[in-house]
Amino acid sequence: MFAGKHFVMAMTNQDVLWSWGKGRYGVLGHGSEEDEEEPRVVRRFESMNVVDLGVGSYHCVAIGEDENVYCWGRNECGQLGRGTISSHECDIDVVQFNPNESPFQVFN
Repeated sequence: MFAGKHFVMAMTNQDVLWSWGKGRYGVLGHGSEEDEEEPRVVRRFESMNVVDLGVGSYHCVAIGEDENVYCWGRNECGQLGRGTISSHECDIDVVQFNPNESPFQVFN
C-alpha cells in the first residue's frame, strides 16, 4: 500500500492496482477528479500488471509489466515527465525516454 496526501493506492498479490480517497488532480487514475469512498480498480492497468509504484502528494508513477513508466496526477512542477506544466492531468500517460538510455531496470 502507498499513501499520498489524501488518497491510497494498493496493489494486490496479482499486481492489480486499486485506489481510493480524494480524486483531486486525477490522482486516483480513474480519468476524473471524483473522490472514491471505497477501493476501485484502476482500469488502465486492468489488462496489464503493475510491477512497481510510487506516489507523491498528488501524483503517481507506476512501472507496468511492459516496462513502460506511467504517470498521472498533479503536474504543477513537471513531475509527470511530459515536458509540460499544468495543474490537472487526469490521463495516465507513458513517459517518453531516449530509446538509447534506459532510466531504470525492472527486477523480477
